[in-house]
Amino acid sequence: MPAPRTLGAFADVKTVLDAALRANGGTYRLRTHGAAIKWRQRAYQYRKLLLDIAERNDITGLVPASTPYDGLELRIEGSAVIIAPREPVGVFIPASGPAINLEEVKKETEENEFTEAARKFADELRGRVSTPPTLPFDPEESDGD
Repeated sequence: MPAPRTLGAFADVKTVLDAALRANGGTYRLRTHGAAIKWRQRAYQYRKLLLDIAERNDITGLVPASTPYDGLELRIEGSAVIIAPREPVGVFIPASGPAINLEEVKKETEENEFTEAARKFADELRGRVSTPPTLPFDPEESDGD
């Protein structure tokens, strides 16, 4: 049987993944090991469907499609799916200089992305507010009737 092609078919998966994002990871317990494997497969199908939709709707082709769930790792342990954010596990040592704290790099990147998004939003609001609406007539030329 082919994978469902509608987002509504994955409402249960979305609920769990959203909770995992909100909690920065967690465990989703199911009744059996087989049920955990099937749910994880459906979660992968949902993520793939979201990517397909994002790619179809991208008119620029400049930014790679992504989903909010791309950074989540889904691992099976018995009858549970462990959902955890992917994190660097090693130490980065540049060609010259001391080792770099990857947590600091991640924090700086997140702050820069947030700042950039906030700036774009503010610019968009300024553009909307700075241009007064066009009236279909000039109120100063009104004959006062």
